[in-house]
Amino acid sequence: MTTIEQVDRDVWSDAGPNATSLVRRCTELRRKPLAEFTVEDLRIMLGQEIGVPALLPLAVRFLLPDPLPRATTTRVAWCCDE
Repeated sequence: MTTIEQVDRDVWSDAGPNATSLVRRCTELRRKPLAEFTVEDLRIMLGQEIGVPALLPLAVRFLLPDPLPRATTTRVAWCCDE
């Protein structure tokens, strides 16, 4: 299964013990198969501008049927911060 690391041909080292939770999560998501990404995963990575060429087509597929998708735990703010 394809990951962002494979698409980018750039393997990040593991986040260190002092890394923020966001850095740890982004590092994990770079290794997650793209086919398993959730709306929340897309929100995080696109918000950090990581893997945009690989993730943008997935995001569009999520947005076409529901322009304001909801993540399972938090509201996804695709167009503005609230």
